[in-house]
This record gives sequence, structure tokens and C-alpha cells, in this order.
Amino acid sequence: MGDRNLGAEILDGINEIKQFKKGKLALRTHELSEPLPPKVIRLKLSMSQSASLIKVRCKFKAQKNRIN
Repeated sequence: MGDRNLGAEILDGINEIKQFKKGKLALRTHELSEPLPPKVIRLKLSMSQSASLIKVRCKFKAQKNRIN
């Protein structure tokens, strides 16, 4: 583990991204779908809003303000 050069690995990755954007390098890519809204997830899991917030350790008022 001591013979890894993280700085060089990061720079190599950045250079690969630049080459990919210019069309000079083919990289494996994945398309991701948009995540479901929290309300839909809660309905699928049969959870109330407060129960789902306990799961993610958020405060009820803070989450309620973000949803509305």
C-alpha cells in the first residue's frame, strides 16, 4: 500500500476525463435515472414521514421545510 502515488492517480484520472470529453478516449459510462421523490419512497415502504426521518436521522421540521 505504501507504493501507491495517489496524486499521480488523481492526475491520470483527470487527464482521462479530458481525453474522453475531447473524444480521444472511450470510457465505460452509465446512465442513471432520476431518483424518486421522498414521498413516493415513503409510500412504497409504508412509512410515515416522521418514521422515515428517524431512519435517516433528520429533524422533522428541517425535512418538512425542504419538501414544501
